[in-house]
Amino acid sequence: MLVNGGGGGSGMFAIQLAARAGAHVTAVDNAGKLDFMRSLGADEVVDYRAEDPFDAGAAYDLILDLVAHRSVFAYRRALAPGGRYRVVGGTTRTLLRVLTVGALAGLATGRRLGVLGVRSGSERFAPVAGCARPATSPCTSTGCSTSTAYPKRWRGSAPAGPSARWSSGQIGAELSARPVRA
Repeated sequence: MLVNGGGGGSGMFAIQLAARAGAHVTAVDNAGKLDFMRSLGADEVVDYRAEDPFDAGAAYDLILDLVAHRSVFAYRRALAPGGRYRVVGGTTRTLLRVLTVGALAGLATGRRLGVLGVRSGSERFAPVAGCARPATSPCTSTGCSTSTAYPKRWRGSAPAGPSARWSSGQIGAELSARPVRA
């Protein structure tokens, strides 16, 4: 999984949730945030000023984009066959481009590009309340453990190996995928 804009407010939650769920996380932001993203549980970090993660030849099953400054074709190229790209926010023009051109380009190549919409309300975060901490730190909050913090359908569902796939619905509506390494 690649989180573009991983050092920001929403990105830090995405990194922690994905790492907690067992996904291999590549986080992208500027050099000043690389150590911070590692501390949140990112397996790999990329400074976008030094390296373009979308042209590096890696293929991801899921890209969560919190920045959305590239062409939909660049995102499509960085996806593995069957992979998903989700943009969170951005300009109206960017969102429309992803919903139209991106969706058509994705269909033609077996990839899915779209917009991630999240319903508001604190009940959406109840499954992980108290577990928003670096993946390297054990969750010791009262009532919070990997066996109780997640809904029953998530427990014991970590991928068994590099070829295992997550089922949909594990981390919200779209944060469920295994990374594919090039």
